[in-house]
Amino acid sequence: MDAYLLDTDMLAQLVERLRLEGEVIGPQIDRGVIAYGPLKSFEDLPQGWSELQGPGLYRLQRTGRPSRFAYRVAPTSWKPFLYPPKELLFRARKEGDSFTVQPAETSLEARVLFGLRPCELRALRVQERVLSKANYPPYQQRLQASWIVAVACVEPGENCFCADLDSGPEVRDDCDLKLVEWGDEPRYLAQAGSERGRALLRGLALPTASAEDQKEAQAALARARRQMGRSLDRRQTPDLLTRKHAHPAFDALAERCTACGNCTLVCPTCFCSNLEDHTSLDGREASRYRVWDSCFTLDFSYIHGGHARSKPSERYRQWMTHKLSSWQSQFDEAGCVGCGRCITWCPEGIDLTEEFRALTERAKESTIQYRELT
Repeated sequence: MDAYLLDTDMLAQLVERLRLEGEVIGPQIDRGVIAYGPLKSFEDLPQGWSELQGPGLYRLQRTGRPSRFAYRVAPTSWKPFLYPPKELLFRARKEGDSFTVQPAETSLEARVLFGLRPCELRALRVQERVLSKANYPPYQQRLQASWIVAVACVEPGENCFCADLDSGPEVRDDCDLKLVEWGDEPRYLAQAGSERGRALLRGLALPTASAEDQKEAQAALARARRQMGRSLDRRQTPDLLTRKHAHPAFDALAERCTACGNCTLVCPTCFCSNLEDHTSLDGREASRYRVWDSCFTLDFSYIHGGHARSKPSERYRQWMTHKLSSWQSQFDEAGCVGCGRCITWCPEGIDLTEEFRALTERAKESTIQYRELT
């Protein structure tokens, strides 16, 4: 695969060329956090910024270097650009004795999603598989209409564990362009991941990366794999979580969990939704919307006059088991990509990896009798 070496000016040239393909959405500083939104210019990228992340902790901090991609992941994911929080499904209108239903049209505005981390790219592919099975074509239509530019992660944070989920730090999934940034005076290794990406790079007349350049970029990625702030032994997760469904460790966890739903809101793969119906006062017009929902809300499991998961322990168990066990069984991959957002943005600082590790240890050591599902 051809590889090209870019300096900062060439990267700016690449961004301007991508602007011809559609609106460029990328990372930028917004109200004290890294956020994803329309880039007015190359200078909007967060030069010289990183973040301090920990359980329940997020702070922007200066790096002292002119890097554009020293941050990890933003509080919000790329999911809203493909799977909106609220989306019209259809409108219905009654005229006399006739009744008409008008399905909503999917907006397919051309966009360039610029700066996805490998874990975030994996999340898009995970959702693509899930929502295609759920017969939700707008997601794939928007994805196909978008350019995807992914940037490898050479500086993982305290809450990152993508290496254990095989979703990073290198770019593993299909996209149009792949970038690696490394060095105090940043250089960028660019490779194409699609035919249109290959044509774009060739059209810019960029210098070819040498074997030494590629070796340095790979060395930076190898260091990143060794510097993950968290770990998760995925070899145990599917079997353990299924068998320990009623383990008392979940009750201990519930003493800290407030069931606020922050983890599901920031998660790049969560897809739970609900339906909202709106009717005009005269009863002649109605519309139906699909809206995001969360398995941490009490009413989400309301069925036939009762709540299937009335306790916070049951809701956290449902969320963890779905991400790491049942999702694996259904789609042959985990529903977690190791981005660490759920750890960073939990107000109680609950750490998914630590809770799973504690569950594993208690399952081995505890003498408490509990029910196992067979």
